[in-house]
Amino acid sequence: MIEYFPWSKKILEESISSYKNGMLPILDLELGGCCNLNCIYCDSPNRFKKFTSMNKVKEFIQSGHFTWIFICGLGEPTFAENKAYLLDILELCKKHGVKCSMFTNLLDFDDKLFDYVIDDVLYVMFKLDSFEEEKIKKLYGNQKINFEQLQDNIQRLIQMTKENDGYTNVCASIVPTTLNFDELPKIISFCDRNNIFPLIGDLENSGKGQDVYLELKLSDDQLNKVKHLFNEDYAIPICPSVLCGIHILHDGTVALDQSTGLSCHWFWLTEPCVYKMKNIFEFSSYNEITDEIISYRYKRIPEVKKIVGGLDNLVFGGCGGDIKTLLEEYIKLHCL
Repeated sequence: MIEYFPWSKKILEESISSYKNGMLPILDLELGGCCNLNCIYCDSPNRFKKFTSMNKVKEFIQSGHFTWIFICGLGEPTFAENKAYLLDILELCKKHGVKCSMFTNLLDFDDKLFDYVIDDVLYVMFKLDSFEEEKIKKLYGNQKINFEQLQDNIQRLIQMTKENDGYTNVCASIVPTTLNFDELPKIISFCDRNNIFPLIGDLENSGKGQDVYLELKLSDDQLNKVKHLFNEDYAIPICPSVLCGIHILHDGTVALDQSTGLSCHWFWLTEPCVYKMKNIFEFSSYNEITDEIISYRYKRIPEVKKIVGGLDNLVFGGCGGDIKTLLEEYIKLHCL
């Protein structure tokens, strides 16, 4: 199965190797809450919050500590003032040899961003929940979507999709629901034809999505039917940033998942609990940040072992990968 390069086994192994030396090589950024959609299953409603930490991020990129920047999917990074931050980050990445992976709905993707895709600086994960205009408008909670522009941007991105030694620079994020279940074979076939990695994740029972969870959630039987549309080697990859990244909220706070200490607190299928360490400006150095994160994680390993023991009947998992596999890898890393 083709791999989305930022989430590939190769990048995960390289990141784990750095982690074993006390380094976290990925910077995972939440640019803010601006978004031009109001998706009916959104995890993060009403998050109109401004990004406040650009100067520190610039320092981080220039420092040489990070090989990847992952732009968090909370909010649309190409929308409103987020785009100015994003373009600054991408230009710095290009200058300092850092790569960037980003989630986007593609509605505000312009020529400048496509140029970074061409330059192998930007790797794109885009929403692909339906090909039908009315379904998209209902799922995305926006009747004013420029459907033609969205389709044009998808076609442009396809033209820039690169397959190289089993890796691709483009990934489609697909949320199976009762609304698009009948379209999933067509969507997956489309990805296969165009060298796009299809990332299937179970619907999350959190945020505003709780209101429609029972209405939209597929049964395990239906999800298994979706899984059978793939080759036997298909698996949800572990997102390296969840395991090996430093996650910074829009306000500059370094945050972890409270239960596990993992860098991303949004990979659960239930409402997350956030452990906020302190603002990045309060840390004296990169090493102080990594030391505190790793120390917190060692304390959480007994709790993580309990969590793993209680995870059953998972078909796909959350946005950070198959949760049981992810946590097993996490335990192994901290029990060397």
